[in-house]
Amino acid sequence: MKQNLRMPDIDFGQPEAEHDHNAIQQAFYEAESWKSIITSSSGLPFVVGRKGSGKSALAARLEIQADEDSECSFLKIVPSEFRHVEIRELLGCLVNESAPWQYIYRKVWEGIVLGQLVRHFSSCAQTNNHLKLSPQLMSEIKRFQDQCGFYVNALDDALSDVITQYVRDAAKKTHQLALVELRQMLEPYNWQSLITALRLEFAQNTHLPRRLFIGIDGLDDHWDSSPASLYFLAQLLGVTKVFTSSLGSSVKFLVCLRDNIFRALVDTKSIEYDKIESLVINLEWNSRSLFEMIARRVAPQKKLDDAVMLLRDLLPEAIEGVAIDDYLGRHILPRPRDYINFFRMLQRECNDQPRAGDGHVTDVLAKYCSNRLIDLENEFGFIYPGISRCVASLNGLPDLFEKDTLIERLTFLCADQAFRTEAPELLAHYGQPVVLGRILVSIGVIGLYDRNRHALRFVHEYSESRVSALWSATRQFAVHPVYRFQSSLSRESLETSVRTASAPAIMTQPVDYLPSRDNRKDLEPIKIKTLRKREDLLADLKAIDKGQQHFSRYESWVRSTMEVCFMGDLMSAESQIVTADRDKRFEMIFDIAGVESPWAEIKDKYRTHRLLVECKNTDDPSESDYLKLLRDMNSLDLAVAFLAYRGPKREPENKVRTRLRDVYLNNGKNRIIIALSEQFFEWILIKKSVEKCRQNLNALWRDHLERWLIK
Repeated sequence: MKQNLRMPDIDFGQPEAEHDHNAIQQAFYEAESWKSIITSSSGLPFVVGRKGSGKSALAARLEIQADEDSECSFLKIVPSEFRHVEIRELLGCLVNESAPWQYIYRKVWEGIVLGQLVRHFSSCAQTNNHLKLSPQLMSEIKRFQDQCGFYVNALDDALSDVITQYVRDAAKKTHQLALVELRQMLEPYNWQSLITALRLEFAQNTHLPRRLFIGIDGLDDHWDSSPASLYFLAQLLGVTKVFTSSLGSSVKFLVCLRDNIFRALVDTKSIEYDKIESLVINLEWNSRSLFEMIARRVAPQKKLDDAVMLLRDLLPEAIEGVAIDDYLGRHILPRPRDYINFFRMLQRECNDQPRAGDGHVTDVLAKYCSNRLIDLENEFGFIYPGISRCVASLNGLPDLFEKDTLIERLTFLCADQAFRTEAPELLAHYGQPVVLGRILVSIGVIGLYDRNRHALRFVHEYSESRVSALWSATRQFAVHPVYRFQSSLSRESLETSVRTASAPAIMTQPVDYLPSRDNRKDLEPIKIKTLRKREDLLADLKAIDKGQQHFSRYESWVRSTMEVCFMGDLMSAESQIVTADRDKRFEMIFDIAGVESPWAEIKDKYRTHRLLVECKNTDDPSESDYLKLLRDMNSLDLAVAFLAYRGPKREPENKVRTRLRDVYLNNGKNRIIIALSEQFFEWILIKKSVEKCRQNLNALWRDHLERWLIK
């Protein structure tokens, strides 16, 4: 019997999930980011997302799960609970051009993390009689407590008091003597022996939980964009990266970083994004996953499909011919807090009505959109002060506009005296129209129009090279609908703006590009179209002659083949990416999204989340081809890359196999090149499913690792 739910009676929970223990415990939606954290064997310590995207909810869910699972333990470090602002200011007094600030900040974070680990082990040993720690670790813990006790109590005020006293004393001494004493105070002895003891304990002590999660949250509280703050935070990321590898797979860090703070670190070169990209999880949502998340709030005890049906019964089936979940996805930003806020607003709008109508939905959307510019300034004004004024200046542009039109509008804005007065910092750092345009693309204000798919893609991107590639490859753009409503609008004006039947689809994340279901307007099912595409690719290959002069055609063919054969495993293909210093070009890069073999192993074991593909339209790649590919892998910090060439056999022949083995062994078995021959491509193109293509690739991967790359 169908359950009779009423809109006014539903508890949608709180927008701040970390403050809603009941929602996290009973209605938590296991998104892909959660699965990546739980299943990763190597550790993905940096969780980056916009405000309200679920970072703290992830940490809270881990804490709850650890309490319920005897095999897991959770340690929470919240810098907002100690006087980290005061510590940064005190350290800032000591740091000048000649002072080793990197060393100072790094040692503070090492001490804080180690201090909390020591505190955690001491507490566990006192409360758990069955927990027996090795004499070596007990000795190291006692030594650390005796000589670095202020770190053990760092979540109180001990560390701040120690540094305060040091600053007072430093004024009476020479600069060099003060620095020597500072080093001795921050690291009284070499605590590498403690790190070694901890690693051995996690590996050998069977009484310990098999997994320890260390959550570091609250970093955005009272943070600012000053150099001292950014350098201080950058060193935390460096310390966490080192500890992730040095403490072993049993210890997993989870550092929650807000998007705007992470962008500030990247923009100011405080961190090298390419070097930690493989350790970053970007919290990404789409309209489908958010709709399912709300359904979990509506009916937490139901199966997900049943909960979705109950939610649909409370809403209009479609508005203006667009399914309700897709319609909401056009106007609500893809993050949980916005969707929860919207449904709470909708609940108030419905008053005592049992379900929402078209008018309720459109009226609430108008109210939601009218406040977005204020929220935008709160969200990104931290690093791009005045960005909302920049977005407001785009009002009046057509639904789709050319790049030249955008540049012309931004050029006029940069010359406007009122804007120069209102946003001097934005112009001082990002005062070129092209730079402003790329910023608007990178934060998802402006979408990239794909004529072939008739869709707009909105991204959140930190990499300068990828933003540059997207900017260069796109001719038409559009402003996200949520930013087109800058004041309270009537229902009629809102409906008019979305009534156009030919409006492009809005893709907020690359996964939305996957044709997981047939489109009603398509004359043929996807299965038939994909089969014809495979046949076309087989025919196209025969028409591509070998040699450098036909390289572009072969590269395009390889890209299309991989997109068809590994649909769902590889996304967001980019070609000819130029780095910021403009001296390196990477021919083809995919984002790896697959969770089956070999993709799971490539991501988890070898920490490679982006796939570099080098194309050679010859039978045998030259020595320089291998050197270039290896250089590009090192530059991007990738452990795995593919080499596509025109070899006539599935197995790489002697010369190719020997060179692949040399690369593998000479780089400490940390650089793996997988050779994809012409015969292999033909073999997977005749397969009728992505699963069989993946199985063939996994077999080739196994042959490389277990037969061809070892002596």
